[in-house]
Amino acid sequence: MLRARGMLMPSSHPARSMLGVATVSGIPCWNSAVLDIQHRVDFTSPIPCILETLREDELADILANKAARKYFLRRYRRNHVVPIMQAYDEEAFAKAATKHEWPYVEFQPSPECLPAVLLELDWGTETWYFYRAWAVTRVLGRLPLTVFGGDDTPSSLCTCPLCGLNTVDVVHFLHACPATWDLYTEFCISMGIDFSSGQRLRWTRLRLELFADRVGFLSTVAVEGAARIGYVGKVMQRVAKLLVVAGHDIDELLAAAAAATPEAVLP
Repeated sequence: MLRARGMLMPSSHPARSMLGVATVSGIPCWNSAVLDIQHRVDFTSPIPCILETLREDELADILANKAARKYFLRRYRRNHVVPIMQAYDEEAFAKAATKHEWPYVEFQPSPECLPAVLLELDWGTETWYFYRAWAVTRVLGRLPLTVFGGDDTPSSLCTCPLCGLNTVDVVHFLHACPATWDLYTEFCISMGIDFSSGQRLRWTRLRLELFADRVGFLSTVAVEGAARIGYVGKVMQRVAKLLVVAGHDIDELLAAAAAATPEAVLP
């Protein structure tokens, strides 16, 4: 938009003169970088130069009217820049959300901002801390050891540190590991889910109960949102306590988060 703003200045304006020199010189600079971005091959179409979107009578208005320049800049951004950038974001999101076995696209089919109402929820320090682990697990389908002082987010482990089963991943810890059954029953009680059969929900159902289909579900029923976060966070904390290198104490990390605000915790 900075380049577009400069292009609308009178020819005698220093910014317009600078753009002219940068364009004809052929020297790599921010102007050439912007032009390269505007013509990226992975855009649905090139972002046109703002001058290409104006009629001759509109060009005359711009030279004589500062308010007209602002109006045409807003129109250019709304009609040309934003739609192409949004299409690019959605395509990139779809590729990233479906490129591996973790079905993130099933939880959130399109880009979505965190709802502002989350900042109004009084979940307490522990739940907001566990929110980090929940968010990392939801997006990556990996063990969020970095949240608990670790250095990695592994997709799997050779051996379960809780039950000893070989080759385990996030699905094992949340859905099958006998050492997390007590946390599962706690989750079910909060959610009103029957667990009297001694069996957990099918994983296809449980993963949607835990991660849902959109970010905003967390704020729909605050108690249920906290239960989802708490189950994932506590399971991952239990795993991390046996894996994180010495020198990082999980309880100390939780205590250190006591002064953190929700704004600081949101990823």
